[in-house]
Amino acid sequence: MKEIIRLLSSILDALQKPKKKKIFLTVGEAVQEMGTSREVIYKMMTYPDFPMNYVNSKRLVRIQEVPEWLQKHNREDFGK
Repeated sequence: MKEIIRLLSSILDALQKPKKKKIFLTVGEAVQEMGTSREVIYKMMTYPDFPMNYVNSKRLVRIQEVPEWLQKHNREDFGK
């Protein structure tokens, strides 16, 4: 019983620790982080200066650079 309580306590501690911020996000993660649709993310990715990298065929968004990039572009460019 004590072992189960100790295990549950360690799980709760792990859940309460702040998670590390990711540098790269997948399209799905970027959708959740930015609160927009996949269509909008993919449209932004068509711009040559959009902060993303390819890993094999997967596109990853450099999320920390997105706010600065958005300041350079109008909202109308993305259908919002």
